[in-house]
Amino acid sequence: MTGSKLKNKEDKTAGLLNLAKVPFVFNPEEGVQKQGNEMGIFLQSLAKKEVEHKTWIITKACFEACKISTSHPLFLMAKDIADLIDSGAHVGTDGATYSGKANSYHNARHMQEVVLNAMFLLAVYDVKQAEVNVKLDLEDKAMLLFTALSHDLGHDGKTNREGEKIVPFRMEKLSVAYTLPFASKYMSEDEVKKFASDFETIVCATDIGSYQDFFNGALAYYHGEEDYLPDTTGIPAELLPLASSKKLTELAAMLCDADIFSSIAYNFSCCWEQSLNLASEMSGGVSIKAEETALRNLVGFHENSVRIKSEVGQTFLPNFATIKSNARTLLLAQQMQNSGSDF
Repeated sequence: MTGSKLKNKEDKTAGLLNLAKVPFVFNPEEGVQKQGNEMGIFLQSLAKKEVEHKTWIITKACFEACKISTSHPLFLMAKDIADLIDSGAHVGTDGATYSGKANSYHNARHMQEVVLNAMFLLAVYDVKQAEVNVKLDLEDKAMLLFTALSHDLGHDGKTNREGEKIVPFRMEKLSVAYTLPFASKYMSEDEVKKFASDFETIVCATDIGSYQDFFNGALAYYHGEEDYLPDTTGIPAELLPLASSKKLTELAAMLCDADIFSSIAYNFSCCWEQSLNLASEMSGGVSIKAEETALRNLVGFHENSVRIKSEVGQTFLPNFATIKSNARTLLLAQQMQNSGSDF
């Protein structure tokens, strides 16, 4: 590459993100709603920037900010996977891509944002670690960032339903299957086995429709809110490690938060945009009543489907409550308008 071409490429990537500045520097003296608003604005602005190798630039910056070695197996795996996401490469013959580029929501932008949300939570952790039960080391941070990148790898734009039947972990297991082949390139056989077990557990925990009472019960125990771990009867093997590992459970909780924070805990504009994208994806791209569907989804998401799970994520409960209240107010206004009532 010539000097001018190299400089041009550097110019295109310069200013994409700076993890040493707001919003990735958590200030406990500043209101969390202001910081959430800044994060939401940042993510919406970042989404509009067209930059080559964007997923890898973001992922690499986060790994480096956490001081993860460039020779670490998860750093090397992340490079391979991010390159495939950026290239839009196909994972098989069924039309699915690593990036989910045909999807309105579960696409490269979502993968990039979940990595950045995980980084945001780690910035909160670095400030509040003396207050939390679970202590994270470099290996834990590397695992969180890697699972954030790969948890929706090859997403097909569908849900975990097949007709009227819910298939637990359907999409999560696909992501696991697409990810694990990369591990053998950089890990020993024993290392792959351990990684595969932990990765599957963390990723499968993001299925908000399956076994969440068990997951939430384990978190309540580890957070000191309950005296006993929940009963494991009937719990599938994918989630059983949550009953024996506080750290694995907290990493799963942090990934769950990173997965949905753009939709529940930043500013309303960011959450609303994400809800519209998800509504479009769930309707197969059909835009009829998309806003009404998105608003119902947003209200239902906050009131019935999700909760902030991790200890550091709890910092943003005020934001969660505000988004829920705003969505409920808008939905009520819309219903009154549609019925012809004055308000």
